[in-house]
Amino acid sequence: MKRIGHARIAIAVDQPVAALAISALIDAHDDMEIVGSVHWSDGAEGIPKLGADLLVILASHMNVAALHVIDHLINEAMEHCKIVAVVPSLSHPIASGLRHSGVNAVVPEAAVEATLSDVIRAVLNGYSCMPLMSTAGVPTFSHKEYSVLVGLAAGLSNKDIARNLELSPKTVSTHRANIFRKLGVRSEPEFARMSKGWAGEWPVR
Repeated sequence: MKRIGHARIAIAVDQPVAALAISALIDAHDDMEIVGSVHWSDGAEGIPKLGADLLVILASHMNVAALHVIDHLINEAMEHCKIVAVVPSLSHPIASGLRHSGVNAVVPEAAVEATLSDVIRAVLNGYSCMPLMSTAGVPTFSHKEYSVLVGLAAGLSNKDIARNLELSPKTVSTHRANIFRKLGVRSEPEFARMSKGWAGEWPVR
């Protein structure tokens, strides 16, 4: 697995209390830390001062009318760091708007606890995680398969993914086999070549 070193994470929120759960989740990992937070309506002025490698935007409680404010933040922040957005759901209009705005990953709120840390690692390793609810002509993954897919994109082993998702290694192997079958790949190197830098528009059922 490629190591990202010690990742410095900043959080953009509309209410400071909203960042507490995310901060605790991220601080639980030895390879990443929270370096500060900014109010997403204030723009990205404070991001360079924090020296963040990645910005997590909490858009789970944001209404669609405020999307232009987030767009401004993203346009400024993307010059300094990678960006992951947490959205209410993959079918929410916010998710559709953000995936076209330059963020590196979109994570549904329900999947944050299981996948956010692995999404962060994947993004810092050069991947993009942009699932969609439905897209014709591409595979459809279950939420568990998507969680495993994110771990694979982050370079994690089956054992690491199993521990993170609280699954058995055998279950992870089954999900992995299904993912490879749906993607039409037969080996890890082939998966790595396909996934490196991809847009990753994966529908989730």
